[in-house]
Amino acid sequence: LGEAASEARAVGFEQAPERQLIEVTDYAPRSIADDDSFQHPGLPENVLWFSTTEPPPPRLALILDGTRLGVNAREAGFSVQLPESLRRSLAEQPGAHPIWLYDPVVNQRQPLGELTVLAAAKPVTDFCEIENWGPRETRAGQAFNEQPDGASAMWLKSRCFPPDTVVRVGGVAVKTTLRPADALITTHITDPGLFTTPGELRVELYDPASGRVQPVGTFTVQP
Repeated sequence: LGEAASEARAVGFEQAPERQLIEVTDYAPRSIADDDSFQHPGLPENVLWFSTTEPPPPRLALILDGTRLGVNAREAGFSVQLPESLRRSLAEQPGAHPIWLYDPVVNQRQPLGELTVLAAAKPVTDFCEIENWGPRETRAGQAFNEQPDGASAMWLKSRCFPPDTVVRVGGVAVKTTLRPADALITTHITDPGLFTTPGELRVELYDPASGRVQPVGTFTVQP
């Protein structure tokens, strides 16, 4: 009966006494992301596999999130493929989901562990406060924080920023490297023409996806 049979509710499972039906030595995955399928080399998508010390009887069923799933028994373990509908249901419920093994013939069950659904990290869509930045001045025509290739470099510290953020100096977007794990943004400025005329240049962060701008400060070019 295919997927429809896999999703049938286990009769008597909730009242079944607990005992060890078979020794399980390992299983994977133990956690999954809530927004993606999971797979192992050589296996279809959305398969849970279990290693056992002896061949499991094929009559066993796996109970996950109240759903009864038939097992694919092998000599040293078994595997279970989650229907897409169950995977989607799990994705909507981040947290730990108990895994049970059930023997419908003797009406006994065995806890196997948990499958933890990890909530996906929300993408950063806005800027955090600029904690610090520099250098903040130079002399006309002179490189600052000079790099081996003669370029100038500026750094900024901020705890969050959109993934396509660029630094603009005097309205000009410059080459930008984002290091969100370090709360750091750096630039590599190869055009010395930006700093040949004395004056003040506005420094800002720009998100091209949303058009948002985060003011940073003023960079001064001394005579």
